[in-house]
Amino acid sequence: DGKITEEEAISGFYLVPSCSPVGVPENEWRLAFSRSEVQLKKCISVPLIQAFQACKAVISRLLSRPKAISLYHLRTLMLWACDRLPSSYLFQEENAAHFLLGLIDDLSHCLVNKSCPNYFLPQCNMFENLSDETAMLLARKLSSVRADPSGHLETAIEHAKAANKLAQELRTG
Repeated sequence: DGKITEEEAISGFYLVPSCSPVGVPENEWRLAFSRSEVQLKKCISVPLIQAFQACKAVISRLLSRPKAISLYHLRTLMLWACDRLPSSYLFQEENAAHFLLGLIDDLSHCLVNKSCPNYFLPQCNMFENLSDETAMLLARKLSSVRADPSGHLETAIEHAKAANKLAQELRTG
C-alpha cells in the first residue's frame, strides 16, 4: 500500500556539528536522520513529489527573505502528509494539484501557529525561535501564493527558463 513500517523508516541517526540560528557554532550539534529520510523518500508517491517540486519552485524565491523557511521544513510537511492521508489517495495522479495546495495550507498553518513539529522528533518545534513578525510576514507572502498558485507557478517556470537560457549562453560564450 506504499506505507512502510516505523522500523523501516527509523534507520538510526547521526550526530553532526550544526549551529542553530542563535547558537554558538563550536558548541552545538544536531541529530540528522539521513538514512531514514532516504528510506522514506522511496515510498512517496509521484503526485506528491510533483506537488513538492512545484511548491519548492513557487515558494523558494518568494520566502527567501527573511531566511526562516528551508526545504527541510517543506519535506517535513510532505512526510506528515504521507502519514495523514490514505495511501489510495496519495497515489492518484489527479490529486497533484490538491497536494500542492495542501502543502501551501500546511505551511501557512505552521507559520500562523509558529509550530512545525520535526517528523522524527515531533516534540521538537522547528519554528520555536521564529519571531511573530517574521512568521506573519511569511504567512502573508504565502497567502498571495495560495490566492493565485497557477500565476506563481507560471512565474517560477519563466524564471527557470530564463536562468537555463542564460546558463546556456554563458557556456556557449
